[in-house]
Amino acid sequence: MPNPKILIVEDDVSMSKVLELKLARVGFDTKAVFTGEEALKILEDEKFDLILLDLILPMMNGFEVIEKMNKRDDKTPIIVMSN
Repeated sequence: MPNPKILIVEDDVSMSKVLELKLARVGFDTKAVFTGEEALKILEDEKFDLILLDLILPMMNGFEVIEKMNKRDDKTPIIVMSN
């Protein structure tokens, strides 16, 4: 059985790397992107078990990402992060 896949959407590179390393260390398959646009693009091609989504992103914020995912009927669970 493959490891659960988590998409990290976080524009703070340091925070993104910390999350990636910690989650990978406990067995998750992680991928990080830094903008809402990148997240939506990758979700067209790949399936994830969970998305960790920052609300404050450049150009397209987390709320807009959620709205666009809903329009696509994407039911991937999301945990919203904000610092």
